[in-house]
Amino acid sequence: MLSLFTRQTTGLSFMHGGVGAALATQRGTTLVLRKHVESAAPEDVTGMPDREKVVAALRSIKKSRMPLTRCVALLPSNRVYTQLATLSPLAKKNIAAHMHGIIASTIPEPFQSLHTLEQTLREYPDRIEVAVAAVRRDVLDAYKAACSETGVGISALTTPAAAIAGILPKKHPSFLLLHASAEEVTVSLVHHGWPVDEDVMPTGTSLDALSRSVESMATEYRGKGLVLDTLYVAGGSFEAMPQASSLGIERVFPDFQEGSWLAAACASVVRPSDLAINFVS
Repeated sequence: MLSLFTRQTTGLSFMHGGVGAALATQRGTTLVLRKHVESAAPEDVTGMPDREKVVAALRSIKKSRMPLTRCVALLPSNRVYTQLATLSPLAKKNIAAHMHGIIASTIPEPFQSLHTLEQTLREYPDRIEVAVAAVRRDVLDAYKAACSETGVGISALTTPAAAIAGILPKKHPSFLLLHASAEEVTVSLVHHGWPVDEDVMPTGTSLDALSRSVESMATEYRGKGLVLDTLYVAGGSFEAMPQASSLGIERVFPDFQEGSWLAAACASVVRPSDLAINFVS
């Protein structure tokens, strides 16, 4: 008899204070959390992931009989830099060189210390839109080494917003996404599948502050030519809705009450090919 979890992908969430693993099932617009396990792994005094503690957390999760042979892993949102760059059509012949300069001047880390992903999203007569995602190599390598040491199989390393966006209906080329974890609340701008900007705030941030973040981001990117008319509110943890007078609000997975596990649950059902950001590929 085949196991219930045969070939099941596990959503693995690397958090600042621990590691979480989740298994979920998607049935249309419903997402059901079947199993979840969390183990503490505090960061070191510099705020970096402590590889030994991550290894211990992964071993503890494996002892709970959570399958970790195939995982989509989530990096903390504020570890990943994302942006949308607009280039002149003249830059098309050497986009890599132009992007090097933009990343070096806008991301507050030495360029050589970053692992970067770049994707041309759209080309217009007057501009080229390029999405960027970057993470420090030492952060990425610490998580990869911990997984390798414990035999955890990683098919994708991505962000919470990318995992959620990867299973949302493709109705809008651009939209805002509000989602929460145990540690933070994030407003993300998703453009052609890519999270290209994020405002990461502490858990417990007021609705007024969330509303200001949503409206500010919408205004900024409308000024850059994006059509933004929808805010997706993910999960059922937002009992009161932020005010967004210029946006229509749609709830996604509203019956999912385990709010802090939403992104990991999405990671367990998303197809890696549907992820805009994947630091493994």
